[in-house]
Amino acid sequence: MANLDRPAGFTPYGCTIRKRVYAVNTAPTINLSVGDMVEPGGAQVLTPKGYKMDVVDGAVISGSSAQLLGPILGCQSETGDTLKYIAAGRVGNSTIAGYITVADHPDQLFIGQEDAGGNAIDLAEGGMNVDIIPGTLNAVDSVTELSTQELDSDTAATTDTLHMRIIEPHPDDIPADDSDVGCRYICQINTHFYGSHTTAI
Repeated sequence: MANLDRPAGFTPYGCTIRKRVYAVNTAPTINLSVGDMVEPGGAQVLTPKGYKMDVVDGAVISGSSAQLLGPILGCQSETGDTLKYIAAGRVGNSTIAGYITVADHPDQLFIGQEDAGGNAIDLAEGGMNVDIIPGTLNAVDSVTELSTQELDSDTAATTDTLHMRIIEPHPDDIPADDSDVGCRYICQINTHFYGSHTTAI
């Protein structure tokens, strides 16, 4: 059976080790949806739920070395109501656009789909690192309203600054075939903000 070419960002594989709430500043430039990997903004924002660390909301993940927290598990408004995603430009209460819950443990494993843009990640590249490729302004899937972020298969290499470490193919998918795109991989964040050897922001 062929792989389903259906990007959905990143979801925890196995048990979720830890999840924590972060703030999204008012009027973000990008969309933030379930499955999006996020970066720490570095500021402690006073919210109705107390001080929360913010996340980068002015640009998509770009280039290697970005320190990642993990993917979004859920979105809430500034009043705590469930949102499908936090849309670019959302004002909220003029301080925050809302909250996101993030699976942010550095040992957490995830499932993410490769984009196979040019070539697929093959079996010989297991254990290598790859970057994440986001859609424009973290575009949200128009049907599922989930993330469209994927693993950038063209970047697979031993470079230590690439975002994600490939562990193995998802057991239900077919790897190593450039004509059968969309293989999902079990992976782990390589440039984790809470990792033991990263520079603080």
